[in-house]
Formats: sequence, structure tokens, C-alpha cells
Amino acid sequence: MKRVVLIFFVLIFELLAVTSCQKGDEDRVQSLVELAYSNGGYVKFEYDKQNRITKIIQTIDSSNDAFDTLTITYNGNDIVKFRLDYRFNHYDVYEVNKNGNQITATRNDGYFFLFDLNNDGYPVRWEDNRGTKERTTVYTYQYQSGNVLKFETGSPEEPLSFEYKYDKNKSPFYYSKTPKWFMFWHLTGYIGYTAMGGQNNVTEVTHTTSYGSDGKYIGETEFIYEYIYEYDDAGFPTQCTTKGNNGNEIIIIYESNKQT
Repeated sequence: MKRVVLIFFVLIFELLAVTSCQKGDEDRVQSLVELAYSNGGYVKFEYDKQNRITKIIQTIDSSNDAFDTLTITYNGNDIVKFRLDYRFNHYDVYEVNKNGNQITATRNDGYFFLFDLNNDGYPVRWEDNRGTKERTTVYTYQYQSGNVLKFETGSPEEPLSFEYKYDKNKSPFYYSKTPKWFMFWHLTGYIGYTAMGGQNNVTEVTHTTSYGSDGKYIGETEFIYEYIYEYDDAGFPTQCTTKGNNGNEIIIIYESNKQT
């Protein structure tokens, strides 16, 4: 009987040790709270207790005036609403509906986004619908190992694509529980098409477009951007230097909160 009791307590101890270890690994999460750009702008992130993004605040310069603020509302595990507040007291509210593997985000004026998701919850098709066929743009995503490899439009008149390469380190949003469709869609726009919603960190982006930054037609042209990182002891990025075709550099400082 003593042997049985001893074995029982040994098993319980081992179970508690394994559980504690797993819990510790899970709790040692790192969430990105701010990106500070060398040109003076920044992006700040706020989270709920489930490590989901609830607010994003962005500036475009060092004036500290919010360029826009995004606030996300959840119901259970799903995003049901998000609001964009812009400078000069303008705002947009999007109501979000999920039907199987399809997400519809409808703005207060009727303009809407339509997303088709794969079985992992990643967007594979995004329809930007502005009311007419002529004003509707369709974007597609291709993935590998939790990262987007290619993002492009199907418009022959205005070809646009981004192709990505990655390192092997965990991205700043690796532990985030924010729905992946939102991460890949919205963070792409905020962080300059660097696909930060993935599992790893982008090291190179090849951007193909027919229009320059001034909106003028330049013919199909390729721009290559390089991303060079510094990492902390856990392998998360603390700084990124971006380099473009023209030799311009921007340094981005990452600030994360760490839970142990």
C-alpha cells in the first residue's frame, strides 16, 4: 500500500512539474507595445487580458498628435466592431460579421471589406468594395509556415505585389491572440507592408508596382527593401534598420512588455 501511495504522489509531482513548466512557457509571452521610428513617428499597441490587441495609436511625425486611433471590440473570440478615429474629429465605424470562413466588415456609410479565410483563419482573399465594380479591388495572400509569402492585386491596370523573406526568430506578435485575418490585413497597412502578423520577422520585401510614391505612372517597377534586426536574449527584435533602393534608412525601435 505504501508503494502504491508513493507511486501516486510521484506521478502527481511529475504532473504538477510538467504543468508548471508548460504554464511557465505559455506565460513567458512578449507583446509589442510600441514601435518608434527614427523619422519621429510611432505606433502604440494596447491589449486585453487575453493578449489581444484592443487599441492601436499611430503618429506620422514627432508632434505626438494621434494620426489615427483604432479601437477594437470583441464578443467572445471574435471581433465584432472596430472604430478608426482620425485627426480633425473624423471617424469611421465598422461592424464585423463572421459566417463560417468569411468575414464582412461594413462601414457606417455602406462601404465594406470582404475576407475569405483558410482553415487556419488567415485571409486568402480580401475584397475592398467601394460600391461599384470599377471601384472594387481584390487582393490575395499566399502563405507558408504561418507567414505571408506574397500579397498582390489581380488588377492588370494597376499591378501591385509584395513578396517576403523571413528570419527564423519569433515575430513581436507571435503570442498575440488577435484574430489572424485582422493581423494580416490591418497591420500590413500600419507597418508599411512588412507582414508583422506572421510567425517570423521579415528580412526582405520585393514591391512591384506601376506607380511611384507621387502617384505617377512609372511602368512596372521593382523596389526592394531590406530589414536588419537586433534581437534580445529571447530572440525577439529590439531594433530594425530598413533600407530601400534609394539608400534611405529608417531605424525602428521595438518596445515590448515581458511577462514571466
